[in-house]
Amino acid sequence: PYFERLPMIPASLKARLDMMFGVDLRSLALFRVLLGSVLFVDLCRRAVDLRTFYTDVGVMPRDWLLAVNGLWRITVHTANGETWFVAALFAVEMLAALAIAIGWRTRTALVVAFLLNASLLNRNPMVLLGGDILLTCLLFWAIFLPVAARVSLDAALSSTPPPADNQHRSWASAGVLLQVMSVYFFSAILKSGADWHNGTAVYYALSIDGYATPLGQWLNGFPPLTTALTHWVYWLELLGPIVVFVPLFSRTVRFLVMAQLMVMHIGFIFCLELGPFPYISLTSLTTFAGGWIFARL
Repeated sequence: PYFERLPMIPASLKARLDMMFGVDLRSLALFRVLLGSVLFVDLCRRAVDLRTFYTDVGVMPRDWLLAVNGLWRITVHTANGETWFVAALFAVEMLAALAIAIGWRTRTALVVAFLLNASLLNRNPMVLLGGDILLTCLLFWAIFLPVAARVSLDAALSSTPPPADNQHRSWASAGVLLQVMSVYFFSAILKSGADWHNGTAVYYALSIDGYATPLGQWLNGFPPLTTALTHWVYWLELLGPIVVFVPLFSRTVRFLVMAQLMVMHIGFIFCLELGPFPYISLTSLTTFAGGWIFARL
């Protein structure tokens, strides 16, 4: 671990850094399995509209993409606009996603998946959601993390013994944890409209026919509840990312923040049509699962 290579850091400070930025290897294994699975399902969903969104005969041919976005949007998918070429890239990324999930040649698979997923997003930015970019960021951080140290084919087939300690701390573990929580913190900062402060934001969100599910429409019939949910979401996203890194009662606080954010995303799944975004977010939050959870299980 990088922090262990810094002898000038006192042992007490190392312990604090471990509490704030450490990740359990079993949590990383769960994160890896979910990351590969979510990526594979997302690619299957996109493949249904492959010809429509990612080829020259679809809604965004390559010449229009260059005219709209210039030459600086790097993407392998623009090397050829025919369906067979894009389908081949999809197939390679799907295989990489499966390799990530089972932990086989994991780092190579992560590099391939990261490059192809970033390329895919750049091919048609008109069909993106925030969760798509988060998924690419998670793939990037996973490249530098020991996500295959536990419960993987790489660990089972390796001649090198796996790490004895389940706790991992490095600049990459700090990076992925900060990445995950920054989504919520800056989301709260951007919630500056009056509907968030007067408690009507959830009501308006559940009033959009294209997004609200039948359960969400039914829930909208209880204004006091939607008002309470509005304030809960706002303060959870604003304060959760701050208190989760405070090294006081870290285990309890981290678990409570993680659990509440997961409950929020499960609510999104049942009440709003947001595509893969809630599942990507749930995957990212598993990095905050402490080792004590696996010890209890």
